[in-house]
Amino acid sequence: MSDLTDFSHLLYKETLDIPAADWVESNIYFDSNVSPNAPGNLDLSRQPWAREILDAAMDPRNNEIDLVFGAQTGKTTILQLIWLLKARFEPSPAIIALSTDPLADRLVKRRLLPLLKCNPWYGDQLPAENRGQESMILMPGQPTFFTGARTPDKLASMPASLLLLDEVAKWQSGSVKESHPYFLVKERVKSFSSHLVVAASTPSEEEEIFWTEYLHSSQSHYYMPCPHCGEYIKFEFSESTVQWEPGNLERVRETAHYVCPKCSGKINDAQKEEMMQKGQWRKERENHAPGHIGYHLNSIYSPFVRFGDIAVEFVKAN
Repeated sequence: MSDLTDFSHLLYKETLDIPAADWVESNIYFDSNVSPNAPGNLDLSRQPWAREILDAAMDPRNNEIDLVFGAQTGKTTILQLIWLLKARFEPSPAIIALSTDPLADRLVKRRLLPLLKCNPWYGDQLPAENRGQESMILMPGQPTFFTGARTPDKLASMPASLLLLDEVAKWQSGSVKESHPYFLVKERVKSFSSHLVVAASTPSEEEEIFWTEYLHSSQSHYYMPCPHCGEYIKFEFSESTVQWEPGNLERVRETAHYVCPKCSGKINDAQKEEMMQKGQWRKERENHAPGHIGYHLNSIYSPFVRFGDIAVEFVKAN
């Protein structure tokens, strides 16, 4: 029996009996090839918003998750963790799609394969050779096909119950005769009664297909308690929220801070990190499509982006 059809291991299917985020923190290791800046056991303390998303991905009631994430907020890592969780607890054919073939190839060869090899359970499942299937990772029970969105023949070639789609807003059709690649790849799950589509991107225009699809979701935002008044707020960039003292760029960077829209208290970078630990996702659209969850997170939340960085970029741009 071939690797693509051998599901005998499902007789011994494991059960995820703790929160998904707790499991990955206890079981997933990043070596220096995967995470050069912070090798070691996975730690979500600086990206606490990922916890609910991982749980949502393992909830059978959800079949579509949209991540409208800004830069350096960990969306690609979240996609990888969902892939690992599904491979361990709910293995099924999968597709990983990026905007181009070279980007998909780079993701697999530089991040996914090294990630598998530095985690023993996954490394033991990985075939010694890929048997000539250069566009696939032949994990038992979860053969994973990776492709770029500009090759519609590839997108239409394989059914899958798990779709992981990155940078969807950058996708372009390779043929005027074909549907948009985003809709084309979503057709691949129709033969599976239980499926999950996780799409991530940073839309820049309201007319983009990914953004309009997100509007059908729960439109969840990450709210945190203000360290001054205790009211829950979300980070949004505006002239009234991110402020700084006039001067040269260094002065702008040093004095930039966030202003609470509830009490006008000044929030600095150290307080920002404390706030995020107490944050929670809140739906802003209760009457959303069943099973369609959406999460919106801009770059202000990133632990690698300071208020001063945002202020300086704004001043430079203007």
